Amino acid sequence: MAEVGAADPGEVKLNFTLKELSLSGRTGEAVPGGSSAVELRNNKLVCVEYPAVVTSVERMLETLGGEQAVAKTFSDPTKRLELRFRPQDPFCHSVCGNRLPSSNLLLRVRRRVRKKDPKDVQMQMDIVGIVGTTYKFHGMADFQCLAVDSQDGKNVSLYDKIILRKAENQGFFERDVPYFLPPAIFSRLDSPVDYFYRPDSIHRLTASL
Repeated sequence: MAEVGAADPGEVKLNFTLKELSLSGRTGEAVPGGSSAVELRNNKLVCVEYPAVVTSVERMLETLGGEQAVAKTFSDPTKRLELRFRPQDPFCHSVCGNRLPSSNLLLRVRRRVRKKDPKDVQMQMDIVGIVGTTYKFHGMADFQCLAVDSQDGKNVSLYDKIILRKAENQGFFERDVPYFLPPAIFSRLDSPVDYFYRPDSIHRLTASL
């Protein structure tokens, strides 16, 4: 039994009794509060701990480069999974996810409530497969630089001026454009380190020679 109450009348109050916990593939009758055997499927799965709230699966896959890019990265154990929050921006610096071994289970849980009796709740669990590989984004995102130019106190987009989106004539390449040449990366490390203001060992070795 679970009961949640509050003095404020505006808050929701829940009061239900869990009568049966059923698992797919069980043998015998279900006993409230007891245990049961469940079939373990031999499905190999890959988990990606996405560092954002996913509202659209299609947009989420687009930031990872699509299913083909994810499959190509998974085929090479030495590669890290790249994520670009602005996939249409060629100047977007990616966030890299590390490949880690795991031994987790993906569990599907269904909760059914009878309309006539809301207190009658039935839950069903099913093991979908085994997660043997997990990609985790432990590192920080690099500094981002947008292709904009300040004109008369306003930021003007430069993407249409510096990115070739279609076949253009000679005049497109001869016109003047604002200078925009950002570096490939800003930070060499994606994980925070303690500097302690110590001199670099390479510099000390060079000075001693």
